[in-house]
Amino acid sequence: MIAEPIPIAQAIVDAGLGYDVVKVPMMFGWPQGETDADKITVHDTGKVALVREPVADDDEPRTLGVASDGFEIVQNTELGKMLEPLNEHYPIETVGALRNGAITFLTLDMGGFEVAGEEVKKFLLVSNGHDGSRGLNIKDVRTRIVCANTLEAGENESSALDFSLRHVSNVKDEAQWILDLIGKLQTREAKIDEVMQAMGTAELDDETLTKMVEAAYPMPKKPRKLQIADQQASEATTKEQVKAALALRESVSNNNTEYERATERVQKLQTATLEQYDRICDTFPDIEGTVWAGLNAVTEVSNWREGRTPEASVMFGERRDEGKRAYAVAAAAVTV
Repeated sequence: MIAEPIPIAQAIVDAGLGYDVVKVPMMFGWPQGETDADKITVHDTGKVALVREPVADDDEPRTLGVASDGFEIVQNTELGKMLEPLNEHYPIETVGALRNGAITFLTLDMGGFEVAGEEVKKFLLVSNGHDGSRGLNIKDVRTRIVCANTLEAGENESSALDFSLRHVSNVKDEAQWILDLIGKLQTREAKIDEVMQAMGTAELDDETLTKMVEAAYPMPKKPRKLQIADQQASEATTKEQVKAALALRESVSNNNTEYERATERVQKLQTATLEQYDRICDTFPDIEGTVWAGLNAVTEVSNWREGRTPEASVMFGERRDEGKRAYAVAAAAVTV
């Protein structure tokens, strides 16, 4: 976290992210295995390696990913210059990188509001992919300060600021257009704030809580063979048919351990969320039994459970999507 207000471009450099990423053409020689250089033809794959130049604490170039040769790089320093006009209204909060710089991100402080007496902070999150698989993303997020839960607007209640740009030739122009637009979206931003504030007083019934939890953590889709086996069992009428159907289902089930593990994992997450909801209601009586408590039960489990690269997942991956799905159910349960 950046304690003193400083220019965004300076914050990027101070964080060690002022490096360049370059495109290196990927070639191959043919015939394969030929050792005589005069007999080898070099071919262009049409792909490039995305290589980060050496930096102070890592003196080797790092290949971050592979992309088509039309991939347009947006350097971190270029992005910083684009964001500079926002500095007047939104001070820089954090700057960071993941996976040797394959993903860089920064947040700008957009102020905050209250829900049932609790402080909620708003941030503009800008992330930049350098690995060929992620775009340039510009969106807002909200954080419940008391437990640092990151709250995501859902797909059906989409954030006023939620843009994802592919790294194609016009990506810089598109990013500039979006950044210029940000100051004009205050009305839509305020609407999302109002929805969250309404959650702090709206009662949460058991049916809606269940929908919220199941939306965040849906059961995995049953494999096709297992669906057929279950159908055979349900349609069996004679003793012999039942016996054959059960034998078929057992055989299929034995070959679907991955599905069984996934189902067990989802059940544990759903149970953990319901337990977390009870804890929140006990700990924070001002929001007991509210939609806000239910939403934060989801985000608490989503944000803070153990797992691989949880920070990246909360911002860009599976955990972010869990929160979006839960928010859509929560938003539908309130009136503003």
